[in-house]
Amino acid sequence: MVPTKGKWTVFWLGAAVFVAGFALGVVLHHRDLIPPDPIREEASPDWQGAVIEYQEPLKSGSRLAMIIRYDDGCLEELPIRPLPLRAVGKTREELAAQYGDWKILEFSPELVRVEREGGPCPVHAQLYLGIADGYAAVFQGRPDRGGVVLKKTNVPLGRIPEADRGRLSEGIPVGSEQEALQILEGMGEERDGGF
Repeated sequence: MVPTKGKWTVFWLGAAVFVAGFALGVVLHHRDLIPPDPIREEASPDWQGAVIEYQEPLKSGSRLAMIIRYDDGCLEELPIRPLPLRAVGKTREELAAQYGDWKILEFSPELVRVEREGGPCPVHAQLYLGIADGYAAVFQGRPDRGGVVLKKTNVPLGRIPEADRGRLSEGIPVGSEQEALQILEGMGEERDGGF
């Protein structure tokens, strides 16, 4: 005959084993019900958020995200929109060949994300008066970083007084094209038809 104290010890030990076995069974059964993550299984163990690129042609339900990165660090993200019809049916390589100035960052059936360089940032750009091809011109950009010629005047550099040529070559910030005209007139130049 087993002593009373021993009976309770055996009972509680059996109950603990039963509960642990039941819990283990529930966990293992639950794990079998969860489908495996295909991305984690296809990728290497150190996948760390890697994007798997698709090679299939794009379908009409795809969307396009465009990013323009400007010279002075300004970044513009255009609203995500449906993929243009001319891009539907293209593979990644065909799309890259057709739009060579855009860099493809992401290519999947749901989303194509592209990026390109954009010159001076329109938000931070200003106008300035400078010299282009030997003529006074209005630029969009910043004198210290350069810019894009908006309008070239018909005023050659040779007709601008020597004292003002240095200022002009460094770039003279202006608020508008009209202000640029006024500065040129102040330099003693006559406009032959303006901008």
